[in-house]
Amino acid sequence: MAGLYIHIPFCRRACHYCDFHFSTQSGYVADMVGSMIRELQLRKDYLGGEPLSTLYFGGGTPSLLHPDDVRRMIEWAVQLFGIKVDPEITLEANPEDLTQVYLNELRLTGVNRLSVGVQSFLDDELRALNRGHSSSQAADSIKRAQDMGFENITLDLMYALPNSDESRWRYSMNRAISLQVPHISAYCLTIEPGTYFGHLAKRAKVNFPEDPVAAAQYTMLCECMREAGYEHYEVSNFSLPGKSSRHNSGYWRGSAYMGIGPSAHSYDGTSRQWNVANNHTYMKGVAVGRGYFEREELTPEDRHNEYLITGLRTAQGISLQRLWEMASPDVSGKWSVALDEWMQQGLLHANGDALTLSEAGMLVADRLITRLMI
Repeated sequence: MAGLYIHIPFCRRACHYCDFHFSTQSGYVADMVGSMIRELQLRKDYLGGEPLSTLYFGGGTPSLLHPDDVRRMIEWAVQLFGIKVDPEITLEANPEDLTQVYLNELRLTGVNRLSVGVQSFLDDELRALNRGHSSSQAADSIKRAQDMGFENITLDLMYALPNSDESRWRYSMNRAISLQVPHISAYCLTIEPGTYFGHLAKRAKVNFPEDPVAAAQYTMLCECMREAGYEHYEVSNFSLPGKSSRHNSGYWRGSAYMGIGPSAHSYDGTSRQWNVANNHTYMKGVAVGRGYFEREELTPEDRHNEYLITGLRTAQGISLQRLWEMASPDVSGKWSVALDEWMQQGLLHANGDALTLSEAGMLVADRLITRLMI
C-alpha cells in the first residue's frame, strides 16, 4: 500500500507543547495550497505507479483549510496517482472548527475519517495547553460529526499534564470512551526545547509530573482502554476491532509514503527525503522545481534501525529471524543477553517468530529499541 501525507503548516495559535512546523501567519493559505498542488505534480512518479490506499491531512491545523481546498488537493492526488477502492482519507481538526456548515461541506470532499485534537476534557488543562476550545466544545463537535455521518473518528488525548493526577486523567479517559469513537490516541506530554513549556521547564516555573506519575497514568490508560473493548495495537494507539489507523499502520509496516508540504517526510523503501521547514523557502523552491528538500539513501543499518523503531512499537512486533539476519558477530552476543534479560523481566514476549513488547515494555520502548540499534 502507498500513502500520501499533506502537511498544512498553519495554526491560529501556538499550543504550549507543540514543536511541529507551523506558522500563525495564515494570510497566504491559498498560495500555499497552490504550491502543494505543484509539488504533487513535480513528484507524480515518486510512488512508482502504486495507487494510494490512504491520504492524511496533518499539521498544523488542516481544518483551517476551506473544504474546497481539501477537495482540490484530493482530486489532484487521485488524478496523478490513482486511488484504491475504499481509501482511508483522514483530516486532522480542532473541535472549534467542526461547525455544522464546515462538516456538511467536508462530507463532499472525500474525507471519511476525522482526527480530532481534544487533548483533555478538563477546561483548566486545555487553558494550560493553550488550546482554543473548551471541553464541552470538544464533546459537542464529535457528536455533531457523528450525527452528520462521520463514523470513523479518532480523538487525541494527552497525559502527564501539569498538576495532573489519577482522578483527573481517568475523568478525561472516561469522557473520551463515552463518546463511542472507534479510535483513541493518547500521548505522554513531552517537554520539547524551544516550546513555551520548554522555557517554563528550564526556569522551573511549572510543576511537570515526574516519570513515575507518567508511568502510572500510562498503566491506567492501558487498563481503561482494554476494559472498554479497545485493542492496544501500537504504543500510543487504541482502536475497536478493525478500526486501527490504516495510514499510520503503513508507516509502522514500512510501506512507501510521500509527504507534501513544508517539513513533510517521504520514504520509498530505500531512501528518505524531507522538505525544508520554512514556508516561504518551500514555496520558492517548488516554484522552480528544486531546492526545497533534502534526500538520503538508507544503508542496511539504517533500514534495520527503522524496522526496529517502527515495528517493535506495534502489537505485531518484529520478526526474530529478520532481527538475527542483521546481527553482526560483535552485537549478536549483546543482543542475546539483552533479550533474555528483558524476557525474564516481562518486558518482551517471543511467540514463534514474533518478538513483541508487553505493556510494561511499551513504557520503556525507546530504551529497549535503542539497545538493539546498530
